[in-house]
Amino acid sequence: MATGLIGIGWSGATTRADSATPGSGPALTIATANLELGQASLDDLAHWIGGLGADLVVLQEVSKESARRIAQWQDYPHQLVTADEGPFGLAILSRTPLTGSEALESLQQPLRYRSFISWQGHRIGISAIHPMPPISPTYHQRRVEMLTEEAQWSQLVSAPSIVAGDLNSTPWSSALASVAPAGLLRATGLRPTWPAILPVIPIDHILINDAWQVVESGVGPNIGSDHRPAFAVLSLKAQAIHAE
Repeated sequence: MATGLIGIGWSGATTRADSATPGSGPALTIATANLELGQASLDDLAHWIGGLGADLVVLQEVSKESARRIAQWQDYPHQLVTADEGPFGLAILSRTPLTGSEALESLQQPLRYRSFISWQGHRIGISAIHPMPPISPTYHQRRVEMLTEEAQWSQLVSAPSIVAGDLNSTPWSSALASVAPAGLLRATGLRPTWPAILPVIPIDHILINDAWQVVESGVGPNIGSDHRPAFAVLSLKAQAIHAE
């Protein structure tokens, strides 16, 4: 869902999170993919995330058939999934148990998930979102509100946290700029993710709070969706490790 993204609220590129050197400590890998209403090849997606060794996977536009097949993925036995034949299907897949999970949805905002995992002895927050595209001033404002609310959540949980999904926002958008004061920074870079055949703009992102540093990030192959998937490999900063 990327209609009308160009031309609303552009500024300089938002700040990217600090980088780390490979081997600087245990690393958590997270991937995000928009399945385009179930059109993506789940075989191609599974091959790609398997090669990454992803610990967490966030999916958008999950159809009922996609949800049925994803439920059989043995590498990800812990799942939050809501299927939808429109653009609002959503999922978090995890190798380790998901705890404290909540699903938020209203007449104004589409579904989003918040949950936690235990990783390397640390409580990690994960938010999966797919805000509305800015095809009108109202939808633009709702996109900003959702991103701001998730940034505030990442502060309130007092834990290393991650927000991921098709954000329908470029790094130059005012929407992403709005979350920087709350401490959410881009783990993903500037490589474009949409449209998949000849990507032009990066709108699929992984955002992190200041507990993290980025070991590696990138964009995946064409999996048959209109979006390319994105990933980030993260490690905790020393001060975050010692703070717990």
